[in-house]
Amino acid sequence: LAYVVQHYWDNFDFRDTIYMHLPDITEQASVDFMDLVQRIPQEEAIGALGNLMEKASVEPKMTIYFLDLLTRYWHDPNSPMKNEDMFILLCKGVEQTPQVAGHLREKAAYQRRMAEKNRPGMVAADFVYTLASGKQGRMSALKAEYTLLFFYDPDCETCTEVKKLMRQSAGLKEMVAAGKVKVLTVYPDEDIALWRNRLGEMDAAWINAYDKEQVLTLEQRYDLSSLPSFYLLDKDKKVLLKDADWSQVLHFFENTQISLDFLYKLLYNKLIMEYCRHFATKERKQICPEFQSTTITLISHRPFPKEAPVCAVATVPSL
Repeated sequence: LAYVVQHYWDNFDFRDTIYMHLPDITEQASVDFMDLVQRIPQEEAIGALGNLMEKASVEPKMTIYFLDLLTRYWHDPNSPMKNEDMFILLCKGVEQTPQVAGHLREKAAYQRRMAEKNRPGMVAADFVYTLASGKQGRMSALKAEYTLLFFYDPDCETCTEVKKLMRQSAGLKEMVAAGKVKVLTVYPDEDIALWRNRLGEMDAAWINAYDKEQVLTLEQRYDLSSLPSFYLLDKDKKVLLKDADWSQVLHFFENTQISLDFLYKLLYNKLIMEYCRHFATKERKQICPEFQSTTITLISHRPFPKEAPVCAVATVPSL
C-alpha cells in the first residue's frame, strides 16, 4: 500500500491548471489519496504528502490548490473528514519539501505549531480569566469532574445560536447544578463594552469571563482562528475534546451518562443480591471484596439499608 501511495500521482499532469476546475477528477482523486495515506505509517505518510507537494510545485497555482484542498478536508472545523493528526503530517510534509515556496513552508510550520497545542491527552494551557465584577480566577483552579471551555465572540451569529442550544440543554443544566461540570465561557478579544452588553445572553450558572490581558491572543495559547470553539477537560485539566462543536460535546456527555447509568445499575443490583444472599443465610460476612470498594463509591449518593429482607432483590429501586 505504501508503494501505491508514494506513486499515486506519477501520471498526473500538474502543469495543466485545467484540472483545478474539474472537481470530479482532481478533487475525487485527492479524496481517494487522502483515504489511502491515512492507512500507512506516519513517516511514510509524511513522505507521500511531501511527494505530492513536490510534484505540485512545478506550477505555483497547483501547489496552492492542493494545499488548500487537503487543508479544507483535514483542518476545516465543518469538514466531516476533519483529522488533526493528518493535518499535522501534511504540514510536516510541506515543511520538509524545499521545492515548495518559502512562505508556504513558513505558514505550514505555524499551522503545525498551533495544531500541536492542547491536543487530547495533554494538560490544557492555563490562563487567568476576568469576570464582569473585575474578580479574576485561574482556569486550572476550577474544581469539577469536567471543565467545558467555550471560546466565543458576542457578534458571531453561530456563537449566538450555540449559546441558545447550550441554555436549552436540560442535561447540561443538571450537570452544572450538580457540580459535575463547570462551564467557563471566554471572550478572547478586546471589545469589552460589546461583551458586557451581551452578558444577558449567558446562563448565570456559567462562569462568564473575558481575557483582560489578551494573553490568549498575544501568546496564542489556544488556536482560536475559528469561533465558537469548545475544549472539554477532565478533572486534571487534560484535554478530552479539542476545538469541538456543540454536537460533539453533547454526544460525549450523552454517551458518558448512558455508560454510567448502566454501570450503576449493574453494580447496584449485584451488591443488593450479594447482601441479601448473606442476610438470608444469617452469615455476617463482608460483601464480595472484589467489587465492594468500587460499588460503595459509585452508589454512595443513594440510600442503602443496614438490614434488608430477602425480598429486597425484587424491590430494589430502579436507577
